[in-house]
Formats: sequence, structure tokens, C-alpha cells
Amino acid sequence: MKFFLIKQLIIQAAILLVVTASRAPAQTYRIKGELEATYYSWTGKLGSTQTTSFSINIEENRWLLKTEYAPNWFSLTGGDGTNTYHVLVDPNATKLPAPASIFYGDFPQDQFDRVSIPWLVFCSSHFLNHLAQTDAIPSLWSQAQTDPMSHICSTEIVPFTERPYLPKEIKWITSLRQIALASSNRFLRIEGATAKELDKKSIDFKSDVQAGETLGSYHVINTTNIDGLIIPLEFELNAYGYFSPKQRDYAQRILDSVSKTNNLLKYRQVGTTYLVAVYKGTVAEVSSDSNHVALPEPMVAMSITDYRLSSRSNGIDFVSYKSKDWKPQVDAELLNLLDAKKKNPPNNLSANSVSLRSRNVIRAAILIVFFAPLFYWGLRKLKNKKTKVKGNT
Repeated sequence: MKFFLIKQLIIQAAILLVVTASRAPAQTYRIKGELEATYYSWTGKLGSTQTTSFSINIEENRWLLKTEYAPNWFSLTGGDGTNTYHVLVDPNATKLPAPASIFYGDFPQDQFDRVSIPWLVFCSSHFLNHLAQTDAIPSLWSQAQTDPMSHICSTEIVPFTERPYLPKEIKWITSLRQIALASSNRFLRIEGATAKELDKKSIDFKSDVQAGETLGSYHVINTTNIDGLIIPLEFELNAYGYFSPKQRDYAQRILDSVSKTNNLLKYRQVGTTYLVAVYKGTVAEVSSDSNHVALPEPMVAMSITDYRLSSRSNGIDFVSYKSKDWKPQVDAELLNLLDAKKKNPPNNLSANSVSLRSRNVIRAAILIVFFAPLFYWGLRKLKNKKTKVKGNT
């Protein structure tokens, strides 16, 4: 019996060894392409068109996105399934450490369209797989960390049915739930918020924004199949802005004024939404190999803003430090930085900002100082008038 058990264990170990040996190593998929962004003014006038090159490496939940703005001027954004890392390399700032950031999760929440849109197209499957039904993808043509308008939409997502389950179609539609929570969205920063950001957060979105408006639409036009994975080759995203009733009336007055000298604009009516940008992406090259995807390696010193450690009750969103290497794990050194910051909390409205309440108090004080002499003069005049009437009687 004992011999039989030993024999069975040997057979099971041999089977496990064969299965492990036959299991193919994780493939890395490499994608190169361009993103063309065409921007418009609210009048429909064509603005600028900017084209950036991107290259992406994807290995299961690990990804690395390089966005090239000009020769030797680029950003590196990457994820390891737990954190998202970003660093900007600017050849004109050779004496300064490269600005960098780390976030929990798989979303580059401090980045703009030329990073966040390629991320959505090729690197978002892990993020979308863990997205709760009540959550939404921020409007990627705005800045998710600073603009509450990025968070007024729910998202209707149609993924591909084949791996890696990337989005095939997406619509951003204003919804009552998202509108109500826009100013308190978890992606919005507290520390370092500017006066403009605070003004945006004070807007009554419930009364200014109506539900059911489509502010964005994304769709994949063409795909390829590589090793059973569906990879987009061509895609388009149309982005729209939103006018509140007051903003729409103001814009209409401007347009009516301009139309007096421009017949082309004479019969134009300002609507609730207006085209902001059209993004068109094309892929020129797709390949695969068995090389490992590493974290972004800028090869320069970095000034890292680490958003994984925060204390919102103390107005703290991050800790900062300089390093040539990332810290994928939160260690004792980072915890010490957070403790030190808690003992000396920052002004979470930034050095050049004043809270909305403080600014209202200041405005009221100015009005009191300005109108007090007029009020006093009015009272004296009224008193003299009464005295004069009494003397005549």
C-alpha cells in the first residue's frame, strides 16, 4: 500500500512537470501607431490638429505606453496590474528631475487625451474588467483629476467578445447619478486645487446639467487577430462639450452679435452640446515576442508624486520624493513621509488659491467697505429731510 501511494505521487508529480513545461510563456504584444487630434471651438470653427506617435507593449496585465510629442520629448506610462506609473522626459529640462507620478489602479488619472485615449484603446481591459456597474470611465478629453465635468457621464461599454476584451464601442451619456456625484468624484484632487478648480466644484451640476445628453462616442473601425487576440487597427472618438442654460444664452448673444457682420452665422442656434475634438487613431505595426514588459525606465532622476498614500481628512493627496527607481511597494520610508506630512498638513487649496467661502467673505467685506459711506450718507439725508418737514409743520 505504501509503495502504491509513493508510485501515485511520482506519477502526479510527473504530470505536473509535463503540464508546467508545456505551458507557453506569456506573450508580449507590441503596437505602433499615431493619434490625430483635431480640436474645434464652440462655434464649430476648426482649431488645431495635433498628431502624436505612440508605441505600446502589453503582457497580460502589464503594459507600457510611450507617447512621443517631439524628438526626444516623450512620456512613459505603464501599469503592473496594481499601480499606474507615469514620467515625462523633456530634453529642455536637463538640470531638473523628470516629473513622475504613481497611482493605485490601472487608470492614468492625471493625464490628458494623448495618453488616456491610447490607454483606453489598447491597455484598459484590466481596468474595465474591475469596473463596478455604478462606476464610469471619465471623459478622457478633459482632465479627470481637476475637472468635475469629466465625471457627469455614465458609460455604455460594448467590449469585444474575444481576448483581451478591449472596448469595441463606448458612449458617454450624462446621468442623474453621475451629475449628483461629479464634484466629489474619487479621482478629483484636494491638495493643490486651484481657485478655478474650486469654482468648478462649487457649480450646482444638478440644476445646470440635464441627463440624457451624449457627450462622447468611441468605436473601433478595423481590427486584426494576432495569436487569437483582437487588436484595434483603426478607431475614432468624438468628444463634445456642454453648455448650461446660462452659458448657452451668453454664447447665443455673442453669436448673434457676430452674425451681424457674418451672414454665414446668421441663422445658427447654439445648442446644449458642441463638438470639442475628433480623435482618429491608426496602427502601423503589430508584433509579438516573449520579452518581459518592464516598468517605465526614463534613465534620469525623477521627482515622484505618489498618490497611493493619502489622508483626505488632513487634506493630503500624496507624498513626494526624488528617486531614480520606482517603489512598486509602499515601504516604511513612504509611511514616514506620510506621517511627517500629517504633522504639518499642507494648505490643501494651494498657495495661490483661496477657498470659495473665504473669497465670498472677502467680497462681502469689500462691498461693505465700499457701500458703507453711501449707506451712511443716505441715512443722514433721510434724517435731514424728516427734520426739515417737522420744522415746516
